Amino acid sequence: MPQMNGFEVAKQVYKDEFIDNSISERKIEIKIFSDNHSKTIEVSDNAGGIPENIIENIFNANFTTKNEDKGTGIGLYLSNQIATKYISYRVES
Repeated sequence: MPQMNGFEVAKQVYKDEFIDNSISERKIEIKIFSDNHSKTIEVSDNAGGIPENIIENIFNANFTTKNEDKGTGIGLYLSNQIATKYISYRVES
């Protein structure tokens, strides 16, 4: 399996969601805020969102909304673990 960096993974995830939801006019918005105490990155899109009943689970290991042939449920979990350990950040959904 080829190695992919974070941008490539994110691009593929968004591509899958836009295709799965039949969205032809694709939009991804990234906002960056900063103050004396913190930095915030907000990412939003028009790919359909994350259902409220699963949003608390998306960073759990082996949790996926995709079919077994498309997702392992490890990508967001690992991203969260790495960022928490090395960047000292917090995820809010």
